[in-house]
Amino acid sequence: MALSAMIAVAALLPAAPASGWTPPQPIFGGAARDVFAVSGDPAGNAFALVLGDTLDRPLSLIERSGAGDNPFTWKGARPLPGGERYFTTGLDHLDSFQSAAAGDGSGLIAWRAPLGGGATTLTVLLREPPQPFALPITIAGADLSPRAGVSVAINASSTALVAFRIGRGSRSSRVTAATRIAPRSFGRPRVLSASPSGSPVTAVGGDGASVVAWIRSRRVEARRFDASGLLRPVERLGRARFNEGISAALGKSGAGLIAWQDSKAAIRAVRRGAPGTFAGARLVRAVRSGARVDGLSTAVDDRDRVYVAWRETRSSSRRVLVAAAPKGGPFTFTQLASGSGLGAPSLAARPGGGAAVAWRAPTAWQARVAPASGVFTAVNPVSRALAGIDSSFARAALIAGPDIRVDLFWPQRAVDDAQTQIYQSSDETAPPVPGG
Repeated sequence: MALSAMIAVAALLPAAPASGWTPPQPIFGGAARDVFAVSGDPAGNAFALVLGDTLDRPLSLIERSGAGDNPFTWKGARPLPGGERYFTTGLDHLDSFQSAAAGDGSGLIAWRAPLGGGATTLTVLLREPPQPFALPITIAGADLSPRAGVSVAINASSTALVAFRIGRGSRSSRVTAATRIAPRSFGRPRVLSASPSGSPVTAVGGDGASVVAWIRSRRVEARRFDASGLLRPVERLGRARFNEGISAALGKSGAGLIAWQDSKAAIRAVRRGAPGTFAGARLVRAVRSGARVDGLSTAVDDRDRVYVAWRETRSSSRRVLVAAAPKGGPFTFTQLASGSGLGAPSLAARPGGGAAVAWRAPTAWQARVAPASGVFTAVNPVSRALAGIDSSFARAALIAGPDIRVDLFWPQRAVDDAQTQIYQSSDETAPPVPGG
């Protein structure tokens, strides 16, 4: 999950939570660094892309392992591999940071860097366990669109997918994707959309299949790559209200869903069995009249239960909602929170079944978790929230696993600190099982 838009203002240090969440701690010691992306996997491994120490090495990695003598302990920052030729001497020219993690150590990071003459390159960094992150790879060059809309995904086998938009002028913003079928290298990028489209979203399933979805002329489209890397024909899934606002997820078995806001403003989703196509768009939830929807997120747990989370805003009133559906069953929704000043939700599926959702509230970061039944617990405060204009932009990262552990990461500045720090809180309290 990218954190590049999380620009914070001065705030009080986080307060210790009153629930089962641990007291918030910064993920690295010493001086705070700007953090651009944080991702983790169900085994408890995690990494963060942070500001480097020098102008010629502007990016560094900090990592933690979920196993060993000191599990969940963050290591000191180290420069990204590859040397100066992969970077620039101006961090302000790097953008579109995205990251993903899966399995037990698989990881993927992508960002844009200037090429000269106004053009940019798209660079990716991949980790295939047990190896560390490898040398950077250039996926796209001078034809990369100024509005690249980068999205990345990876599975436990390190099969990876990077989608973005290419082209300039009248042919700009066509969705393009490059895939990597483990253990091979990334293949040549393939143009997927017939004309300019909205930003793509990606997902890779545990069965090796992957999907890229986008909205073109208010029509929802998707293309799948099978486990061998074969590109399937375009699947036309329905009509949309806007050309942006779409989310996709594939689970361990390959089952998945794509969700969007339809032409009548309702939340709609289409599901995929494993193996198979996406078919049978279903109504997830009608939206209140006059409400604006954002923060759309999707997840699939290990039991093929699917989840869709979003935020609705009407005037100063906001609601955070989640809908869940078991394999082959209908959606049921839960209103997680309501009031003013609520942030967009972050959603993660839990190993063994269930999910967790977190969001920012005026008084605290909050979270709710669900066991395999998909029924969410009461609201738990995690830590004091951010303050000032920052509250409009901040969004947390959720990592679920191993077992019942859930980690929440969020950006915050301490008093008189000029840089953003990332704080972490963890919960290992098993949610109650309804009727148990």
